[in-house]
Amino acid sequence: LKSHSRGEYVFDYAWADAFERHGLRYYPKLLAAVPFTPVSGPRLLAASDEDRDTLVRGLVAFAEEIQVSSLHLLFPATADLRALREAGFMVRESV
Repeated sequence: LKSHSRGEYVFDYAWADAFERHGLRYYPKLLAAVPFTPVSGPRLLAASDEDRDTLVRGLVAFAEEIQVSSLHLLFPATADLRALREAGFMVRESV
């Protein structure tokens, strides 16, 4: 759970600004990442695709329950990326 975007190597300040301009709150947001490290790697610690899919569903449910604006998994490994795409996540294509 983060109340800022510092240290992420992903610059979402425009999103935060757009939310604020429309009277919405962008922070806090949920984040899974390695601080100050723009390197791909596992963000969903799961042994199988089925477990990974279950984790994604659980993360979405948790984000909805605590009413955060967004859920971010930065620089995910290929297997994680597949699960996130299948769950309908928006995927960043560049830094």
